[in-house]
Amino acid sequence: MNLPKPPPTSEGDLKGAAKGLLTVLEKRGKLIFLRLNAGMLIAENKEGKRRAIKLSPPGTADYLVLRARRIMVLGRMAEEVLPTCEITFIELKAPGKKQTPAQKAFQSRVEAQGAEYWLIDDYDELERRLGK
Repeated sequence: MNLPKPPPTSEGDLKGAAKGLLTVLEKRGKLIFLRLNAGMLIAENKEGKRRAIKLSPPGTADYLVLRARRIMVLGRMAEEVLPTCEITFIELKAPGKKQTPAQKAFQSRVEAQGAEYWLIDDYDELERRLGK
């Protein structure tokens, strides 16, 4: 793909490189991605009023990726091609870092619903799995 691949010296570096790759693939129409943030933040409106905004629950993966897939179904009368969507949650970690208990629980819930969950600590592995 010829994207710069800085060695991920931190989780932040890996997340930045992943965002660049996902952005390129989204612009090419290969996927849609969302950055998921856990926790809560305080926002202030123009009048100076503050309010709390709840984000994703603790343990939520870093990215949600949607990719189109086609399934061919062979029936009695004819073949039919059905559109479907592959759902993947991606958790990025610095090399050697482990998931928190909340992240492991989130992974179990995701996989129980039939979605994929990738635990990635290497940019090349992410690029390979996304199929460039």
